[in-house]
Amino acid sequence: MGYASRLDKAFEKAPVLPLTRHTKYILMSDCHRGVGNTNDNFLKNQHLYMAAMQHYYRNNYIYIELGDGDELW
Repeated sequence: MGYASRLDKAFEKAPVLPLTRHTKYILMSDCHRGVGNTNDNFLKNQHLYMAAMQHYYRNNYIYIELGDGDELW
């Protein structure tokens, strides 16, 4: 199966999300949430991230993570 047909198949199976005047989305990318060690660049901003996430959750936003969320190494 070639690249184009694999991409077509992925689009066919992808969920379609509603988009109206009242729909609220938060798109997050490149969080790089770490594990709390000395190499964790996210750690110093964790409180800011959590405050934002709580705000979005309380206000019924739909969270979409675009990639590079968790550091798994």
